[in-house]
Amino acid sequence: MNLERLLAPDYAAHPILDPDWLEKDPEGAGALRQALSEMNGGAEAYNAHLNRLLRPWDDPKPLNQNLPVIHSYLREVDLYLRELLQLVSPDAAHALTPLPAVTGTNDLKHLLDLVFTAEEKRARFEAQRKIGLARLFFDVDHTDDIQNGPAHTRALEDCLARELWAHVTRARRFTVSFSLTPDGETIRYRLGPPEKGEDSWPVHLRRIARPVGGRSAHVHIFYHSCRFKRRYRFRTVEPLAPQEIDPDDVPIWEELKRGRSGSIVSKMIRKGEIDPQKIGDLIGAMFIVKDAAEVERLQAMLYDIFGGPFRWREAVDTIKSHDDRRRLHEQSAGGFQVKKSIVGVLHRPEEAGKPPYIFNVEFQIYTLEGFLKTVHSRHEASHDRMKLRQFLEGLLPYLFPAGIYGEETLKSCLGK
Repeated sequence: MNLERLLAPDYAAHPILDPDWLEKDPEGAGALRQALSEMNGGAEAYNAHLNRLLRPWDDPKPLNQNLPVIHSYLREVDLYLRELLQLVSPDAAHALTPLPAVTGTNDLKHLLDLVFTAEEKRARFEAQRKIGLARLFFDVDHTDDIQNGPAHTRALEDCLARELWAHVTRARRFTVSFSLTPDGETIRYRLGPPEKGEDSWPVHLRRIARPVGGRSAHVHIFYHSCRFKRRYRFRTVEPLAPQEIDPDDVPIWEELKRGRSGSIVSKMIRKGEIDPQKIGDLIGAMFIVKDAAEVERLQAMLYDIFGGPFRWREAVDTIKSHDDRRRLHEQSAGGFQVKKSIVGVLHRPEEAGKPPYIFNVEFQIYTLEGFLKTVHSRHEASHDRMKLRQFLEGLLPYLFPAGIYGEETLKSCLGK
């Protein structure tokens, strides 16, 4: 981790996370003070501001409908931060836990008052952060690609059912048992029940035979998943515990109530992006095949199904080329092996008369060994280790800035 970035992050995309935002933007600070003054003028004035924030200009709602909405988004921030702090040590989590004065209110007026009048800079920042993050959660909820995400995911699954799974020629269930070699880099796996020190994975293997380019081709798919980023991630097995893993999608943001948008908000902060629609992997399709040769064959099948290479972009292949590692985000491990692309899927909406449009899907293809690395928690390429790096390197400096919580506290999170 670059300590300079830890201590002085770039707030260009999310200035409201800058502890010195009001000093750097006196015009914005003045407008915010004026808004707070007007809100304090009574219930009607307060509701007028809530309508501007929460409702279309031509669809205002009464205060008794607006208050629960703003309260729910502000509460979501508390839950989001609480879950993030589970990634660090108890001592660090205690030092970073938001102040009761901030978590104890979900009233916008009260939080704005803290922003301007709290004696402690930390309280002023945490109230400001709570408002800013609530705005991001609200924006995610009110984005077309998010609202249509479940329908897009179903459309993708319907297409795969017709174009891929209809070509299954053989299927069987068995167990893959695996372990990490002493060098910590290689996964050793075999078919059959686990022995001492091994983890296991129940597999539903399907053999696909589908013509590509006029010739028959086949692949063995051990697992596939279509997922909507707003809700799910993958689970990682614990080290050295002989057990059966279930790679089916499971929630990451267990406590979040508003569709579990924590992954999207986190990525927007890490990528320096303010528009949720620019997050290209809101929908993902993952496939696990036998080996590198089958990766290429499945890629050819998917090309054929989804419009050829003209609709595929941002291709990365760390299975074939280690040089492609530089095209992954900074928190990806050196041993992470995947072939992936963003694909524009042309979709025919159900509404009569509405023209077709494109939504994006991130396709990922793994070899069996490459995937097992991502679910073994002691391998550097494990999903959980990556998520920890993403928090420490991409979120910690923005959500818990050194200027508020101290350099030593942040360094303790990094193990410095």
